[in-house]
Amino acid sequence: STFSADVDTASYSVVRRFLNDGRLPPRDAVRIEEMVNYFDYNYALPATRERPFEPSVAVYPAPWNAKTEVLHIGIQGYGLPQGERPPVNLVLLLDVSGSMEDPDKLPLLQKSLSMLVKEMTARDRISIVVYAGNAGLVLPPTPGSEHARIIAALDQLQAGGSTNGGAGIELAYNVA
Repeated sequence: STFSADVDTASYSVVRRFLNDGRLPPRDAVRIEEMVNYFDYNYALPATRERPFEPSVAVYPAPWNAKTEVLHIGIQGYGLPQGERPPVNLVLLLDVSGSMEDPDKLPLLQKSLSMLVKEMTARDRISIVVYAGNAGLVLPPTPGSEHARIIAALDQLQAGGSTNGGAGIELAYNVA
């Protein structure tokens, strides 16, 4: 496994999608550390911010060799209690060019961001800037509690056109 404050778990989802479609995943899509990190191991949470990480260590006999042991080390970071998260101002810059048309690109992004939106509160703000041939503001700064409005803005996104990322970045910075 990896030791990081933030770990990537995408490989498990990518591999699962390929297998569910009846296909083998490409070799470079199988990243063992991301697959291991996908699962929640219910490691003990640190009790206070003063000790921000709590290690969990165990030694097991290896199932493939009785003379070998496996060392399992897990680290759980301190999680903010519900309601203590500071407000966020998210400015999403989304590529909606023609290259994003595949089901595992823009549609997957829309679904993922809809899940994120459900975690937002009235103290949060979210804006959506898109770019393809041109850049555009799809959603001006909006309170995170306006879930239906935000999801409607996400749902209207469609892929098409060329890519003009520079204009999108400039507009996103101005909105932020």
